[in-house]
Amino acid sequence: MSNRIARCTAALAVAGSVAWFACGHVGAQDDFRFRSGVELVNVTVTVTDRSGHFVAGLTPSDFAVYDNEQSVEITHFSADRVPVSVGIVLDTSGSMAGDKIERARASISDARDLSPATASIADELSRQYSLGYISPGARDGRWHTIRVEVRDGSAQVRARRGYTAS
Repeated sequence: MSNRIARCTAALAVAGSVAWFACGHVGAQDDFRFRSGVELVNVTVTVTDRSGHFVAGLTPSDFAVYDNEQSVEITHFSADRVPVSVGIVLDTSGSMAGDKIERARASISDARDLSPATASIADELSRQYSLGYISPGARDGRWHTIRVEVRDGSAQVRARRGYTAS
């Protein structure tokens, strides 16, 4: 029994010494900070031909992307179609009392009138390309312009115009 107590005491002493030593060194590292980061910029792009039809089948090599007019390499790419549903919500709270609710109901009385518009929106949202690149600049809090082109110039590209690097 005393041999067992001696082993437990020794184990606790070793564990306590290791913990004390580790805590003493952690405090010395408080001044050291390692900072790292990668600024991935994601750009959603819609591409149409001259007739306004969506262009499918493009690859990363078909695109040219510029950040503040500096060419950047596309590091992330997706052309997967994404299922999209569009719904209509009608506010029926007290704020819509009186003729407000009647006008709102009349404007959506025939949901078939909205079908082509919602189908067009859902179609565009499901046919977008997602491009990603590493920002070439620092997080300086400034506006960075984004320009996306299809390399052969045969299509129109819609994408956001920039971002604030913060």
